[in-house]
Amino acid sequence: MNKIIITGILIGFQILTSKAQKRDTVNITAKNIHVSNLKIGKSRYLVYMKNNNDAPNSDVQIWNIDIEKTMHNGKRTISVKQKWDYKDTIFHTATSVCEEEGFKPIYHDGWWKGRGSLEYDVIKNELTTNGKLITEIDNSKRNKSALDSFKDSFNHYYLNWHLDLEVFTMLPYKSNTTFAIPFYELGYNKPEKIYYSV
Repeated sequence: MNKIIITGILIGFQILTSKAQKRDTVNITAKNIHVSNLKIGKSRYLVYMKNNNDAPNSDVQIWNIDIEKTMHNGKRTISVKQKWDYKDTIFHTATSVCEEEGFKPIYHDGWWKGRGSLEYDVIKNELTTNGKLITEIDNSKRNKSALDSFKDSFNHYYLNWHLDLEVFTMLPYKSNTTFAIPFYELGYNKPEKIYYSV
């Protein structure tokens, strides 16, 4: 029997007053992310949007996620496959491959209904959109921006922001902690630290 895991993640800004307890900030690196905490296997999440406490749930989606240990170019890796359902259609799929040690991304292939596909291969140093290799002479502003951020990412340790639910399970949790997570949403802005507080 399939089980649906209902997960609520509340992310927001918190104003700390003088009465608040001191918070420790932990910069997440390959050394302090606990990959051993990652649950291998299949999961299903019920995801919805809510504009305020009294508003009805909207944009109800089901995210099917399959995580497995794999090998990629002779290295131990973790592969995460996602399929997102909305109403009566599949509107997003993705395959992400990360190094087993440290969870740094080495491959990501995502498809969005209405937008097409985008593929990042760090090993080959290639970025492809809708089957076409993006090069320096590409005239598209969006593609040039994606290529610039992709090249800049080589100089940083980062985690795939598309795998945030997985990353959250691997953090070194303790009370009164703020995590500075070096996230990179492939195809968008350059890698940057995003802050989450416990």
